[in-house]
Amino acid sequence: MLFFGFFNLKSEWINLLSSDVNVQRPDIGLYIRRVGVEGIRVPVFSVKINNRSAFFVPKVSAYIDLPAEYRGIHASRSYEAISEALSHYAGKKLKVEEFCSKVVKELLSKHSYGRRAEILLKGEVVFPDKTPVTGKETFETVVLMGRARAYRDEEGSIKITKAIGVKVTGITACPSAQKDLRDELKELLRNKVNNVEDAESILESLPIATHMQRSYSTLMIEVPENFSIDANTLIEIVKESMSASTYELLKKKDELKVIKSALSKPRFAEDVLRYMAKEVVERFRDLPGDTRVLLIQRDLESIHDHNLVAKYYASLRKLREEFRLRKD
Repeated sequence: MLFFGFFNLKSEWINLLSSDVNVQRPDIGLYIRRVGVEGIRVPVFSVKINNRSAFFVPKVSAYIDLPAEYRGIHASRSYEAISEALSHYAGKKLKVEEFCSKVVKELLSKHSYGRRAEILLKGEVVFPDKTPVTGKETFETVVLMGRARAYRDEEGSIKITKAIGVKVTGITACPSAQKDLRDELKELLRNKVNNVEDAESILESLPIATHMQRSYSTLMIEVPENFSIDANTLIEIVKESMSASTYELLKKKDELKVIKSALSKPRFAEDVLRYMAKEVVERFRDLPGDTRVLLIQRDLESIHDHNLVAKYYASLRKLREEFRLRKD
């Protein structure tokens, strides 16, 4: 008991005399799972979108856990971990998930007291594209994301999971309102034509109006060791799942094409989510079953004052089972 009391007294003296306030024992001991720096701007990088180089200006957030006996993290070390990882990619094409993986290792190296670390990278990529009919050059934007998480066990071994994701803007056209309008037009046409078949034929040849939403689709998927996932593939999946794409530049013929495309493929937010999930299963057949997938579809409603969102997070194994059951 005397020895224990002496040990505590010695620890308190060391704590008080330490010049590093961060490692001093806090008045209230509490393990904090996630402490970090957010929104750190990093230099412009070059990435490849649509087989062309594009500029990428991301922001980075870095987190570490903090033991109960420490007062605060060394925030400058987190910044240094990011800065040192950046120097490795100077003049090179950036793979966001690999960069995040490198930073997260540095975080645990510099924060020796930490067991868990996480890095998030997010930024807009501006890339050249062509308008759908006139073929004019337009500059479009997607959000490119990367994430890595690391865990250090009791033996000092570090396990890292990394992920890549995109957020793409598009259009969804409401199928419900379109059906109601189609039924109303069908009744009106019955009084103008000889029979129901003629009315149906006319309706089939016409685009039926409905309300549309600007939509934001997010697809994020883990990248297992020894596998590579191209962000362009994720962008393709998202674009194909929505009713239509948006463009910064649209001449009249292009605008008409976008509207007709959206009306010919009406989809709820839930539909977009399902189509993204289906495409992920079909395009990534070789990925392990425990690979995690995040899907988010957010529609900014045009005729309501609220918005609609659909989310799905599961393993590829779960998704594959879902679609296998549906087929059966």
